[in-house]
Amino acid sequence: MGDVCVPLTETALGSDGTIDVKAFAQQMAMPLAVDDKHGVWALGPRPENHVLTSEAVPDIVLDDFSGQTFDLASLRGRKVLLIAWASW
Repeated sequence: MGDVCVPLTETALGSDGTIDVKAFAQQMAMPLAVDDKHGVWALGPRPENHVLTSEAVPDIVLDDFSGQTFDLASLRGRKVLLIAWASW
């Protein structure tokens, strides 16, 4: 993927020369996550190529810390935050 030239509209360009990131994200159809408390902003990529084909999670059965199997499907119908980590 190469560089992309993006002309700024007057909406995204402030009178003092700064960029209104919220307006820019909206103009570019890019997701924006803002944490005003900590001053953290994250501008995500444009959703052109969806990685997920659906919101359905495949059947996942893993061992828990005690060696027992845990079926993620047992949580069906509940909101779940799944965090994955790898050392590489």
